[in-house]
Amino acid sequence: MTTALDVVKGALGFLGVLGAGESPSAEDGADGLALLNTMMRGFPTDGIDYAHTTMTALADAVPMPDECEMHLQFMLAAYWAPKFGKTPNPMVIERADNGRRYLQGRYRALRPVRIDAGLDERRYGSMTLNEWTRG
Repeated sequence: MTTALDVVKGALGFLGVLGAGESPSAEDGADGLALLNTMMRGFPTDGIDYAHTTMTALADAVPMPDECEMHLQFMLAAYWAPKFGKTPNPMVIERADNGRRYLQGRYRALRPVRIDAGLDERRYGSMTLNEWTRG
């Protein structure tokens, strides 16, 4: 189970703000949680058909499958970098973009397609489409 703290720590690590084994300050933890919620609430405007459940504490589980953890870390790092006066390195930007595309694919809404009923009545030679497809 991925927690909000896991995502926040990963993002800060990718920005070089936290070293291995370090934990974020209370202020950075609160900022990270707020930004993570804001970022995830905005997913639908980025083509990610996802309804977010707000996390209220760093110990809360992220409401996405665990395999999304690293994608969220890179995306949060890119989103959060200006607060620290940093420009994310190209690898972070590339991985954040890859994560966004992964989530767009995973959370794509498939809209129903309407088939014109008149297509069934078209004639193929002397047969209707139904007769023709039945052989």
